[in-house]
Amino acid sequence: GMLLGWKSPALFQTVELDLVPRTGSYDKNRAFNPGNNANTVYLAYSFTWFPVRVLEVSSKINLNISGEKPATDYRSGVQLVADYGINYHIGKIWSAGIGGYLETQLTDDKQNGAAAFDDGYRTKSIAVAP
Repeated sequence: GMLLGWKSPALFQTVELDLVPRTGSYDKNRAFNPGNNANTVYLAYSFTWFPVRVLEVSSKINLNISGEKPATDYRSGVQLVADYGINYHIGKIWSAGIGGYLETQLTDDKQNGAAAFDDGYRTKSIAVAP
């Protein structure tokens, strides 16, 4: 993959491109496979921002694009995932805050060119925790 980063005194940013080739063995009749049988592209933007010295706002936003799995004629839909954290720093080693993620699938999963499971099997989830 490739990573490009830059910074200013209060803002750190990166953009990333990862190309993951189809690797490992795959058998559609096995319950577990070490390979995923699809080429995948990951695009990401991440940042950490300190609006004031003790407050940190961070996020990584990923766009995941999977190729078709030849063994099953299945293609997962494009996913958008954003991880985030907002932290208040207490001294040099402690912080308190919230974090989590948002995930949504932008396109349908497809098998043999048609929407998988009639509804495209789209994922959506959200999480937040201290």
